[in-house]
Amino acid sequence: MARRIGKAWLVAVATAIATLCATGAASATGYDDILGNWCSASARLEFSRATMGVFLFSDRSHLSRSISTYEFHDNYVIVRWYLDEKLTSSTFGEFTSDGRTMFLQPGDDVPRREYHRC
Repeated sequence: MARRIGKAWLVAVATAIATLCATGAASATGYDDILGNWCSASARLEFSRATMGVFLFSDRSHLSRSISTYEFHDNYVIVRWYLDEKLTSSTFGEFTSDGRTMFLQPGDDVPRREYHRC
């Protein structure tokens, strides 16, 4: 009887660990999570592997910025891009499980902003 309980406990622990690992893997970010078009109330961001396009709705202007690197973490992405000659970065996180919404994380002069696939 004790041996059965021990095996049942081992199976339960293994199942719990597998579930946690699967959950962690599902929340890891990659190119599929960030590439493409994202809209906020005021702008559209267009991410490719090499550039970030910014289309402002207010004046219909369009800017293109070179991307140096994407740094992928478990639940956020740091995009390193050039503003003229200066390397800067933006952090996007809080990706929803359906991959349709993310948030620009707040920084020095940057407010938290919601983006959705568009």
